Amino acid sequence: MRDEWQRTSSLMVLIANAHRDPKHTRAFRLSDFDPFTQPAASVPVGVEVLKDVFIDGRIPEADRLFAGGDQGAQRSGNMCSSRAPLPPQGFRQGG
Repeated sequence: MRDEWQRTSSLMVLIANAHRDPKHTRAFRLSDFDPFTQPAASVPVGVEVLKDVFIDGRIPEADRLFAGGDQGAQRSGNMCSSRAPLPPQGFRQGG
């Protein structure tokens, strides 16, 4: 039964995406038409993570990847540090 629904939903997605307006609607997925698919479980996130992302501009995973924060990224030569470098003292941006 599930195999039949997978085939049917793939045909329905093909037809729906062929006739949709890309400016007004998103592309349909198989899960939109398959009744047996489970909705994705949401991951609970603490306020600290939201603060890091939206206020401090940091990605929390980058802190875990590079033990020591920016110093670990600079030591390894990887430019994917968790924070952008600050401009030198007396540096003026623009004209």
